[in-house]
Amino acid sequence: MDPILDVTIGLIFLYLLLALMVSIATDAMSGLLRLRSRNLNKSLEALLKSDDSNILSKIFHSTGTMQTIQSMSGRHWFQFWTATREKYTRVESESFVNALLEAGKTNLIEANITTAAAGGEVKPVPTLITSASDLIETIQGLPDSNAKQSILTIIDDPESDVKTLKALIAGWFDTMMETASLRFKSAMKVYAFWAALFIVVLANADTLSVAGALWEDDTMRTQIAESAADFVADAENADELADFETVQAELRPFPIGWDTAAPHHSSNWYLSMGGWFKKITGWLLTALAVSLGAPFWFDLLKKLAALRKPATAPKPADTNPGAA
Repeated sequence: MDPILDVTIGLIFLYLLLALMVSIATDAMSGLLRLRSRNLNKSLEALLKSDDSNILSKIFHSTGTMQTIQSMSGRHWFQFWTATREKYTRVESESFVNALLEAGKTNLIEANITTAAAGGEVKPVPTLITSASDLIETIQGLPDSNAKQSILTIIDDPESDVKTLKALIAGWFDTMMETASLRFKSAMKVYAFWAALFIVVLANADTLSVAGALWEDDTMRTQIAESAADFVADAENADELADFETVQAELRPFPIGWDTAAPHHSSNWYLSMGGWFKKITGWLLTALAVSLGAPFWFDLLKKLAALRKPATAPKPADTNPGAA
């Protein structure tokens, strides 16, 4: 087999395994710290921000719809000793629309109570929203905010029907949440890099040292390349391979770790500036590669593993013994 191809496969296999380890670790921490839930709740607060007292947010969260969602979201054990409690783990666009309309009605009723107490004229509040005018009037009843102005702009069509206007509000909410999701994903990429660097240093997975050891050791290089091909052979995607014990077992043959007695390790690299530079460069190369994610390395490894397989010799053509 081509040693260059096998070294390449070995390095990519290492990146895939470490990327799976990072994925397992970040998923666990995200679940423990409820990072997605926190992002959702912070995004909702930013969306509903009205004034210094956040009247819109308070009315919105007190609606029956959102109170029900909050009660179903439960409380994570970790939150008992955190400073804040995340209200929701998931909010559908339909629920957002319903809660917003409830908030509009509530604010209109409270405004009427205040007006009546002052002897002013009370405005009728739609009990059931059966027309576009009812819906627009209810949204106009919300406390002033950027969200209110944005929604009024997109539903400014009294001739439309209620279903269409609700769909427009739901679409606006989905767009806002998609923006928040993209921001969250960008933040998670940064977290993933630092997690990758931590795991790489912990495992002493130095790309330069690993590449050198694979190049020099024919047996190890061939074994790892064959293991890589077998590892991805039957999997459809990288998620199927994210099992901690399996990944740990596949990492064992690699020349990584802090066992200075192993033949592939240099026990005195830290005694010179050149050694430190080479080691840190190797760690950074590995961390940057790992931060590209398991799906990227899985797809690339699949292609290279297919190239490594020896071509199957064509079957000889059948001969006819009875031919002259």
